[in-house]
Amino acid sequence: MRIVPDTNVVISALLWRGKPFQLLEAVRHGPRFALYSSGVLLEELADVLTRSSAAKHPDDDAVLALAVSASADLVVSGDNDLLVLEQFEGVPIVNAAQALALVAPAS
Repeated sequence: MRIVPDTNVVISALLWRGKPFQLLEAVRHGPRFALYSSGVLLEELADVLTRSSAAKHPDDDAVLALAVSASADLVVSGDNDLLVLEQFEGVPIVNAAQALALVAPAS
């Protein structure tokens, strides 16, 4: 399964031990999963981690473009602007808890 995590999911996973962290841990231990990112999303991550105050909301087009170009099976986001779409060009957009349920279903 190809997964595109939005920057807010990556940051949450790095800072807290909630669902985003659990999702990335499940993906890390699951050989059938692959995370996808891009230069634009990595620059956004560096910007968010180094800026001193809240800035303009980042453009979600980079996440959607990556999902399409990577033939992603899933986009994971905490951004309501993306989540309200529910899917983009056939790629489901879900939150971290929903993704975790797909990646590591309860036994």
